[in-house]
Amino acid sequence: MTKMNVFACTAMLLAGFIAGCGDSDDSGVDVEADIGADSGNDSSDTADGDDGSDAADSSDTADSADAVTGFTCNGVAPEDLPTPTTCNGHAELCSRRFNEVAFAQTHNAMSNADEGWVPPNQTHNIEQQLRDGIESMLLDTHEDGGAISLCHSFCDLGRRDLVDGLTAIREHLDCNPGEVFSIFFESYISDEQTAAAMSESGLLAYAHEQATDEEWPTLGEMIESGKRLVVFTQSGGSYPWYHLTWDYVWDTGYSWETVEDFDCERGRGSTSHPLFAINHWLSTPLSSPANAEEANTEEVLGGRVARCKEETGQLPNFIAVDFYDIGVLFETVDELNGFAGETAGD
Repeated sequence: MTKMNVFACTAMLLAGFIAGCGDSDDSGVDVEADIGADSGNDSSDTADGDDGSDAADSSDTADSADAVTGFTCNGVAPEDLPTPTTCNGHAELCSRRFNEVAFAQTHNAMSNADEGWVPPNQTHNIEQQLRDGIESMLLDTHEDGGAISLCHSFCDLGRRDLVDGLTAIREHLDCNPGEVFSIFFESYISDEQTAAAMSESGLLAYAHEQATDEEWPTLGEMIESGKRLVVFTQSGGSYPWYHLTWDYVWDTGYSWETVEDFDCERGRGSTSHPLFAINHWLSTPLSSPANAEEANTEEVLGGRVARCKEETGQLPNFIAVDFYDIGVLFETVDELNGFAGETAGD
């Protein structure tokens, strides 16, 4: 991956694809907020220091709506929003367990063209992805020059403050009380640093805790409890809410050069686990819209997902793509959930 990113940045810059690395103009989520001294974005405000030790228990976290003074959802306080009647856009999903639902997921969700990342994996930033209906994100975290950031290998090629990125997700959950969301961290920071960022952003208040020997709750139960965020990590996992991915999930491979290479073979984790993730993107070696035009078609993406469901006998729960706005990701997820041809919320 390191060599790939060096090549990618060089190629993109030589092609004149982008003027700079890492500069962003954050458009923000579709909410209004009065963010001042009480915004919670100063790491010195984290309870009992910066190590995140008191952030480990999600049950002790204050209500997320109180994390930002004056925060509203288009002028309505989160606590005054109507009780949701659907779960992730469909009433039928409320009675299904978390592992019985398919979710639209973005690969390297933080890396996007709108904010000038090089090379980008997505067109739009985190806020726009959430508005468009993305339900799960693969996020990389690094410490670079003392800053804890979302970035991909080389932070000079694109970065976003981790607390800022997590706050965007928290604001979206505040304003969309009928949504269940998940984060898959590829983490190169400590569990304590992750916990501190989760706490400071207010997102920890939503974190669900799942034992490996227990059934997953239904989406309706998660929404009713307020614990409707599932957090996974590829390493660490020392808190009850910080789930080691490969104790719960198995996935396909993730390195593909042509659409003919896509298969359904196990990559990581045990096929006995209740959650199945399909990695579906091309790297040649760059991620690009042109690759997504090939990979994200109904024939290729839809065909592969249907084939993997049949071959494994298991519902694919997470469908991760590059450039989600190209192709048929949402239609494919709707098909898996039994809503072909419908629009969420109908």
